[in-house]
Amino acid sequence: MITSKQRQRDPKTEAIRTLGLFEDGKTLVSANADCTLRLWSTDTKDFITILKARDRALINHLTFSPDGGMLFSGSFDGTILVWDLGNIVQKSR
Repeated sequence: MITSKQRQRDPKTEAIRTLGLFEDGKTLVSANADCTLRLWSTDTKDFITILKARDRALINHLTFSPDGGMLFSGSFDGTILVWDLGNIVQKSR
């Protein structure tokens, strides 16, 4: 569990809209109210990176490709974004 001591608390990002977990269980993705995706290591509890969706694209659904290299996010406005995570996730492990 990520504690408030491990990261700055920000009311805009505290509102998590949905979560996704990589199949191997080593990376957690949170979709936040500030239209960002945040990746976390479940092994070390460390923050990995932030991915910024376009403004006002409130993400309400996450799913991964079978190989874990791609993340798909769906927003209330009908937008579907495809994120290439291959390099990001590989570097964090």
